[in-house]
Amino acid sequence: MLLREIEIKNFRGLEKHKFQFDNKSLVILTAPNGNGKTSLIDAIEWCFTGNIYRLQYAFEKRNTNANERKRNRDAILKNKNHIGEETVVTLKMFNPEAEEEYIITRKQSEDTLENDGAIKIEINNEKIKDPEVELAKIIDKKTFYKYHFCDMQKTYNFLQSKRKDMENEFQDFSSDYSEAEKVVNNLVIYQADIEQRISVKKNDKVKEETLESYRTIKRNYESDKDIKPYCKEKMYDAELTNAGEMTRDQIDSQLEVLYDLGHRQAVVLLERIKESEETEKYQKKLNVLVDELRTKGQVIVDAIKKNAYKEDIRTAAEGVLKKYKEIRLTEENLEGYCSELFEIKSEDFTEKYWVGSKEQLSGIKVQLDDLNHEIGTLEKGNQVLRVMSSITIGRENLIQYREEMRTNNLGSIVCCPVCGSEAFDYIEEQEIAKLAREYLAENKDLIVKKKKERDGLEQKKKELLLEQIRKAEIVLRQAIENAEKETKYLTSLYQESTVYFDTVNELHERKEKYCIENLDTIEKVMAAINNNKVLVMPSKEKEQLRDELNRVFAIVNYSSENKTMETQLMEMRSSIEKVPEDFIYNEKLLSDKIYSLRSYRNNETYWNVLKQLEDAEKKNKRLEEEIKELKQFNIYAEERIKQINSVKTELKKKEYAQVGPYLYKIFRKLSRDVQIEGIKIENEEGGEVSLLDENGYSLLNMFSDGQLSVFMLSYFLGNIFRMSGIEKIPVYFVDDITACMDDINMLAFLDFIKYQLSRKNSVMKQLFFVTCDKRIEGLMKYKMESCKISYKEIGIRDFRDRK
Repeated sequence: MLLREIEIKNFRGLEKHKFQFDNKSLVILTAPNGNGKTSLIDAIEWCFTGNIYRLQYAFEKRNTNANERKRNRDAILKNKNHIGEETVVTLKMFNPEAEEEYIITRKQSEDTLENDGAIKIEINNEKIKDPEVELAKIIDKKTFYKYHFCDMQKTYNFLQSKRKDMENEFQDFSSDYSEAEKVVNNLVIYQADIEQRISVKKNDKVKEETLESYRTIKRNYESDKDIKPYCKEKMYDAELTNAGEMTRDQIDSQLEVLYDLGHRQAVVLLERIKESEETEKYQKKLNVLVDELRTKGQVIVDAIKKNAYKEDIRTAAEGVLKKYKEIRLTEENLEGYCSELFEIKSEDFTEKYWVGSKEQLSGIKVQLDDLNHEIGTLEKGNQVLRVMSSITIGRENLIQYREEMRTNNLGSIVCCPVCGSEAFDYIEEQEIAKLAREYLAENKDLIVKKKKERDGLEQKKKELLLEQIRKAEIVLRQAIENAEKETKYLTSLYQESTVYFDTVNELHERKEKYCIENLDTIEKVMAAINNNKVLVMPSKEKEQLRDELNRVFAIVNYSSENKTMETQLMEMRSSIEKVPEDFIYNEKLLSDKIYSLRSYRNNETYWNVLKQLEDAEKKNKRLEEEIKELKQFNIYAEERIKQINSVKTELKKKEYAQVGPYLYKIFRKLSRDVQIEGIKIENEEGGEVSLLDENGYSLLNMFSDGQLSVFMLSYFLGNIFRMSGIEKIPVYFVDDITACMDDINMLAFLDFIKYQLSRKNSVMKQLFFVTCDKRIEGLMKYKMESCKISYKEIGIRDFRDRK
């Protein structure tokens, strides 16, 4: 990218000027001081960035507070003769590789560098919608001055830099550690936040004096006579015995366990009482079974054998009877009921009989089909018979027909018009139609005979079908009678033994062992009665259990009024989830412990103080844990910061160790009178950087103005070489930095520039060289012309010539 032209209006020392650069790689700006050389290159910087860094830097150094900056902010951008007018700078550039022409225009009404003005960009006469975004593609506004300008102010600023600020000057020669530094900065912020949070949490802690006052009140209440001491003898291993040290939740939890111990004892007592009472009921019912077996033994045995006590058996028998009664036999549906009739097992209607009768009917059907076919065939000759009949009647017509045919067909044989026979030509007249009469008589007799035979077969078929129906109905009536008998018998057995079976069912519902198989004889029932005798509790013992049960209910505050034993058992069982496996039950001990815990639990003032103490201790403990955790985080952050800084410092030391020799190589090319053997850049802890010679002495203390100028040019050129192939606008500006250089160093510098500009792939596509020294101007031209390097000269006339 090359700068072609700049048009300036109302910018510092320039009122209205246009300068052509003619696409030259070297532009020499020569004129005495005050004519606008520096203003021209400042205008280029301002057009690109909206700022003039050297002026902005000096302005901030001179004005250290907001009031000073506000008071002295004007007369920094505009020409003194046109303060009220707008500043406009238009810069034209050309990119030969892409064949693109850029036109950048920046305008500003205010006379200040605090506002970067408005910018407009055109590429090949096409206006860009977002010029700032487009501009950012080719330059970095923040570093444009640093990498593209070399002037005496930058040299003096470098000389005045503190060691801690020196790192910024050389960081471009090292890797980018911005992400690591961002992490460190974030960790520092994080540490400050942690310290603040720790301070807040320390202030939130309850003071020790407050805690001690709570403890004193607690001790006073524990000695109160209204609070019953808690017995130290344990009922289970996990039991807490120091009630005064227990929290409210611990007391509530332990009360639940003690209540459950009482509920567990109540369940034991209720189950024993229930078992005794149920056994008494079983005995009464078993005695009922004995009486039933003695009086109706055989009936009961038969009922068990026939399963008459089972409702599904009786219902099935009734279903069979109903099914048989609903059957209506016909010729059409008989075959559909055969399987059910076979199941009856009657000799009157067996499967063998049914198959045989079906075969007979099938044979008769075949014979009938054959006869019907024959009769049909015979009867189909009705038309022929009619013709033959007309022949017997119209014999004279046939004779007349023969005579006519003979007359009309002399010598030809006359065939019969009826049957086609040639005999018709020569038979006698009386023989004509005789055969027809004979055939008619024979056919009539045959049809009559066949029909008589068919009628006989039809009668036989009908009789066989009637026989099938009759036999089937006999079997069905027998089945209905048998089903009625079976149904009545089962019903009778069940009705006579209902008491027995109902009693067995009642017993079986309560205990599975009481089933029919175990209670179907008097002996088995008596054995069950004898086994139960040991389970029946004496009345006195039962009364003692009831008294103990009532005491347990009182201990656990349970009301059994209007509740059945089943309900009591259900409610007690639902409350024994927390019973320890290792408990030892003692009624008095349980009562005393529950009463003691209740006395603690019900003293509201005591609990209020205890809760305040508990909450305060919990809060302090929680805060201490949080503070400890935060401190640990702080330690982790500090360790991480040290680790990152240590690694960064070590890496920078290695990188800076290479930068010094690199700059020294350039320095030697520019300085013919070199009195130092090397340049070292050392990075120390804390980020401080020192610029040293080969012996470790500070170069900034040793450099003359000329040597410092040479070093700054070395530094400037080092950055140019470093950014080779990266920089989008390889255009650079050297402003009077050579004024302090002697002739030897000056010649070395000009040779270096000559060499770079003569190269085809030079890192500098365009150089603006500013000087007010005619001698240096002459040397520069001489060097360029000797190598046939064309250049553009902008002299005093150009600066004084207003466009």
